[in-house]
Formats: sequence, C-alpha cells, structure tokens
Amino acid sequence: MKTLELFDWEKMYDIKTLLAKKPFRLTDIDLLGRKKTVELALLYYRKNGFPYYKIEKEKAEKIFKKLQDYDSNLVCENDIFSQDMKGLSLAWQYFPHAFDVLTGKSTKTPLKQFNNDDSFRVCLNKVFDWCVK
Repeated sequence: MKTLELFDWEKMYDIKTLLAKKPFRLTDIDLLGRKKTVELALLYYRKNGFPYYKIEKEKAEKIFKKLQDYDSNLVCENDIFSQDMKGLSLAWQYFPHAFDVLTGKSTKTPLKQFNNDDSFRVCLNKVFDWCVK
C-alpha cells in the first residue's frame, strides 16, 4: 500500500496542526475514518521518527530525587518481594537500543516493525482496535 502524500490531506483537513500535536493520538482524529487515521499516524511518525522515551532535564531530576529518597526496605516486606516502577521512565531513556531486541516469540523487533510501512500499519490498526472500542 502506498503512503498517502501530505498534500492530499491538507486540502480537506488542518493536517499540519494535527501532525504538530505531540504525542499523536489516534482518537484525536477518529472522525476521519480508520484507514485515513492510520495513514495520518504513519505520516506523523515518518515525519517525527520513532517515539523513544525523552524526559526533560527538570523532570528527570525530580524522578531521580524520588528514586534517591525511596525507602528500599519497602521492596521486601515480611519476606515478600514487591515490584516498583519508580525511576523506570528515566532508565528507559538511556536504553534506546532496547527497541531493536527480539523478545519472546517475536520475529521482528519493535524498531523493525516501525521501519516497515506495511508492518507498522498492522501495528497501528491493532492500537486503533485497542484504543477505540
């Protein structure tokens, strides 16, 4: 399937405004219909690139401070280990290569799915199914 050109969309919709939104949300424009919405999402991500985790310095410092202040004794109480997500968003921004690693029974990495238009359309359709019920 050929990717729709940006100028085709601009004639009918304020696409520049939609593409400038961050992050792009399929539900923002579901009035366009599923196929057009998926194509617009594809255009958005082709223009803006893979959505790696990015945290502003001030927010990163706040997250790090919370992590430093966290009582690590809470991880294990009464011989029961618990899971805590503190600092995870901060950690992910230092591991962009994680998206190019095969996991489980997958045959393609998330980055390979993203870089292939047809595979990425399939992913976007799955997101559409999940988000718009």
